[in-house]
Amino acid sequence: MNETKQKIAKTSGLVAIVLKISLIITAIGIGAVIIGLGVLAFADTDVARSLHDAMMITNKGVPTTEIAISNMIPLVALLIVQLAMVFVVLLIIHRIFTTISREHTPFMVVNVKRMKQVAILLLVMESVEGTLGFIVQRVVTVQGLYNYSIDLTWVLIAGVIYCIALIFDYGCQLQQQSDETL
Repeated sequence: MNETKQKIAKTSGLVAIVLKISLIITAIGIGAVIIGLGVLAFADTDVARSLHDAMMITNKGVPTTEIAISNMIPLVALLIVQLAMVFVVLLIIHRIFTTISREHTPFMVVNVKRMKQVAILLLVMESVEGTLGFIVQRVVTVQGLYNYSIDLTWVLIAGVIYCIALIFDYGCQLQQQSDETL
């Protein structure tokens, strides 16, 4: 194995370890939020009020936003959905780097498919987040303007990742041609 392939394998292995740690942290976060949702939904009033008070948005110790406990449930549910989507994206990216580390090359059809999945999931994630955020805002907020927004930064990132996947697809074709020539 040449030096470049060793560097690719080593670096990909390190990235895979960091991603595994991120997956564990995200899973713990999802579990904690689910527990919080259960407390808000099913606990007695005092416990729910304590959790509610701990989650209040404050500015220099003074609450700036008062949200009823019943309105916290959709907010926490939205957080669970967002964290779950982040978990799935991290899982796919982890698989990409694990495969690169094991196979010593990034130019594999399975990785191209995974990169395309990440791009599509980022688009879906942003549209779902915007839609659910809009719905939650309508449920939680009594007054005010209801804005539906999509962060174009994530749309751009998804587009770039999809283009990189196409470049890697071309790299896979070149690799196959090179292997057939030898």
